[in-house]
Amino acid sequence: ASVQAYRVEGYVPFGADGTPRVGEGLAMEVGGILGISPSNAIAMIGDVLDLRHRHPALWEAFLTGEVWFWQAAKITRECSQLTPEAVATIDHHTRIAFQMGMRWTQIMYRLPAWIIEADPEKAREKERQAREARYVRLGKLVDGCTDLYGKLDGADGIALDEALDAIAKTLPE
Repeated sequence: ASVQAYRVEGYVPFGADGTPRVGEGLAMEVGGILGISPSNAIAMIGDVLDLRHRHPALWEAFLTGEVWFWQAAKITRECSQLTPEAVATIDHHTRIAFQMGMRWTQIMYRLPAWIIEADPEKAREKERQAREARYVRLGKLVDGCTDLYGKLDGADGIALDEALDAIAKTLPE
């Protein structure tokens, strides 16, 4: 007689660090119920897990109707690469902001600074990567014109804009 092997469902991480693993079939079930793709369901489940387990103050604000889910999810996504300890710092700021009556737009305005404060090393690394990704490129010459593409840091972008304005003033009309 042969022995038939059965596969047991595994548990996978849909959320960021510090969230519980969930059954790998959950995305198929949720996707089917909501009429969305499994990959969209994974993202949505991850947002819920992150909100519930990594951002308790934000979770409470969502439950009490202070923020919509899409607003809370935007914050959780901005913090998805942070450690649970760094997210706790963000959540502390969020709790105080809600206690002070700040609106969501004010919180989003402050969020980048809170992220830098919560994990300055990661912020330095992201800045270094962005600096290394800078470039300026000219497109093909077509009908006497070319396109200019680039990514510059802020100061260089302002300097280039001013230089181009100065050059444009010297060109004949």
